[in-house]
Amino acid sequence: MGYAIIRTAKLTTYGNLSASGQHTYREKHTPNADAERTHLNADLRPVRSSAALVEAVRERVALADEKHKTKPVLAIEYLITASPEFFANNDGAKYFADAMKWLEDRHGAENIVCANIQRDEKSPHLVAYVVPLVTKAERTRKRSVIVGTNPDGTKRRESRDFVEA
Repeated sequence: MGYAIIRTAKLTTYGNLSASGQHTYREKHTPNADAERTHLNADLRPVRSSAALVEAVRERVALADEKHKTKPVLAIEYLITASPEFFANNDGAKYFADAMKWLEDRHGAENIVCANIQRDEKSPHLVAYVVPLVTKAERTRKRSVIVGTNPDGTKRRESRDFVEA
């Protein structure tokens, strides 16, 4: 039996993103990973290093027409796994395929810039980085505009429609 585990983290700086990628790609010491099993890890996207991860996120974020003025979320890091008992007689291939399908359905496959299955730790797990680009529908707003001056000196206003893409 066992239980499913999902953890998310909002990454708001490229420094946080790089540090997370260094852990994912074992570019810094990872005491809970078995170096003799690291070759069993598998990438499900073309990204293969923390530098490539940062570049992939930069490229995806650059596609945004509109950016938040406050601290934006550059990427969402997902960790998807299960209890160690689940993996006792199971390599997790179907579990991770289902997890990727769920992520793609939830965020769109194009928004998942990196996905890596790690089998060098006690519990195999999937780490995915999602750039949460969303499309907003076009809308029309009414705005009051000054169109002239009335004979008594007050401003003459008119309501106009403005389309926001």
